[in-house]
Amino acid sequence: MRDLKNKLTSGKNTKNTQSRKGKSFGYQVLGFGSGGSSLAPNPFTADYLMVAGGGAGRGGIGGGGGAGGLLYSYCNSCAAGIGLDAGLFNITIGAGGSAGLGSDTTIISCGALACISKTATRGGHGPGPGGTGTGGSGAGGGHGQAGNAGNTPPVSVPLGGPQGSAGGGGAGGYGASGGGGRGGAGGTSQPSSPVPLGGPGGAGGVGLTGMSISGSPLSYAGGGGGGAYNPGTAGAASPCGTGGAGVPGTGPTNAGPSNNGTTNRGGGGGGNGESAPTSAPKVGSGGSGVVILRYPNSICATIAPGTNTIACAPGSTKIATFTVTGTLCVAGG
Repeated sequence: MRDLKNKLTSGKNTKNTQSRKGKSFGYQVLGFGSGGSSLAPNPFTADYLMVAGGGAGRGGIGGGGGAGGLLYSYCNSCAAGIGLDAGLFNITIGAGGSAGLGSDTTIISCGALACISKTATRGGHGPGPGGTGTGGSGAGGGHGQAGNAGNTPPVSVPLGGPQGSAGGGGAGGYGASGGGGRGGAGGTSQPSSPVPLGGPGGAGGVGLTGMSISGSPLSYAGGGGGGAYNPGTAGAASPCGTGGAGVPGTGPTNAGPSNNGTTNRGGGGGGNGESAPTSAPKVGSGGSGVVILRYPNSICATIAPGTNTIACAPGSTKIATFTVTGTLCVAGG
């Protein structure tokens, strides 16, 4: 195998393979001639955004779901892009949790010269049986319960992390806390006086806003708001709007409607009030994830299935957007 200037190497976390050199805002194309479009297997760099599925909120004065983990290199001075070459690359889009954890989003495969194994971790859901509150971003704690850790397993800044933030912890007052977002921790529920059972829930943690790799500035990976006891106020959705708002209590028998995280944005689902069960559809589901790759338009590539898209973009680039699980096939030279 010939020596590559942009040699790929795996760190301690084998789920994250990155370039050992350089910081990438644009695209490094190695060993190419001046013309043609069938340039691989010479390696090239693709900037990326990958978001995992958000976790669901909980019922019974439950905390908001944590946002899916988010990793990116586009306009990120701390993270290099992904080295690709000729081959078939498998991309899995994490589903949002319907009554539990979200699912991981991954890019895993080997090209002719470079192997890729990169994971954005699912959003947290909890606490409670059958799930865990930790994840890319942690779930909010129920009333009187601690929040849950984010960036779990940990991803360092040079590898595109941290993936997300912790969920808020319950402070009493029978309000639950917000799930963590990529840009900040979930809000903490607050006691209320003189109505001790009417404390407000915590808001979902802020996601990342203005992410323009798709060609338009969008927000991703906000946390879900915490539920509350009647007559308390539930926690708001994440400020960027991708997590679901919490739901206040509605009395001893009727559970209010659920609020879900945004599809293909990785938002956490909203928590629900005291009368809501812990199962769907009365808990907010997390939003599914997404993968977006931006690479030189000289590269000849196809994607499947047809739900996913490739579009031309400014700066002599192309944008491949994966909203469902599929493949990227880069043609050989």
